[in-house]
Amino acid sequence: MAVKFTKPEINVREKLAELDKPSGIAGEAMLRAETPQEQFNLIGAGRRNLAINGGFRVSQRGDYTSATAVNNNQYYLDRFRCDRDSVTSTVQQVVDGFRKGINSVKLTATSSSSSGTFGQVYKVNFTEFPELFSGPVTFSAWVKTNHPETRLYVYSSGQKVPVKHSGNGQWEKLVTTYDLSDVTSADFNVFPYDGALQNITSGDYIEISQFQIELGKVATPFEHRSYGEELALCQRYFQNVYNGQCFGSANTTTRMRINAPLSPEMRTDPTVARVAGTISFQGMGVSISSTSTAVAQASDSGTRYLGMDLGGFSGLTARSYAGSQSRTLVFTADAEL
Repeated sequence: MAVKFTKPEINVREKLAELDKPSGIAGEAMLRAETPQEQFNLIGAGRRNLAINGGFRVSQRGDYTSATAVNNNQYYLDRFRCDRDSVTSTVQQVVDGFRKGINSVKLTATSSSSSGTFGQVYKVNFTEFPELFSGPVTFSAWVKTNHPETRLYVYSSGQKVPVKHSGNGQWEKLVTTYDLSDVTSADFNVFPYDGALQNITSGDYIEISQFQIELGKVATPFEHRSYGEELALCQRYFQNVYNGQCFGSANTTTRMRINAPLSPEMRTDPTVARVAGTISFQGMGVSISSTSTAVAQASDSGTRYLGMDLGGFSGLTARSYAGSQSRTLVFTADAEL
């Protein structure tokens, strides 16, 4: 017996038309993604931005909302180092610089040089984020500059000079991708640079906002984090320590053991520096304000605590303990790369 099968009619023209429907920018990006990780990044699954303080909101080292003269190879806004060669420059945290609610950092040359350069450096290394060095990494930033040779580039085992700004004084998003699997550390830089030092004129500037580093080959929209979360990430690299955090025990009539907790835990044992400010202790009735008389003679600070042995006190009672509630800044703990 013959069996007859029937199928519903299909309008081939309509089906072909459906294939032509646009998927939109987001859909196109999903289709281009080559790995599940890139798709997770696009839909915001997990943390995407591996750069810290890329929105330039945290500034623990001081108030740089006014232009401040730059020393070479020094950190100002957290996690970003200012470098300059053969020129002088300033750095400024521009509140709402990119647009309302989104800050930027601005570097301005204050002298001229035919063989100089200046710019901003963000440094990561293998031990922090080993996943960055296992394949393609995309980094991006919004940049505004009047110097036509300003580039966003990577310095690793050698110079890599990618995407360039037009130098027209307008905001442009610069994006580049590298495979970092053959390196163990890398600096991410925004500089006027093309493989040779550049002509710099006083008044040249570079302004940067929304700096982002992410796995894969796709630059996704900037990941916004709360100020508290961003501050905690920065404090793994640098912390201010105030008098109110300290407690001490006298080991002689002139020396005191100073301790203070570090929170969050720092990424490695920090370098501790005594800064201007008065160390005072309630209960002992003693204080010390001069950095020259408060030189540490021993230090066993770790990632979780500060430990210093200071001199310059007088009239202490040995083996007595005291603390303070003062807000005076007395130490810094630095674990930058």
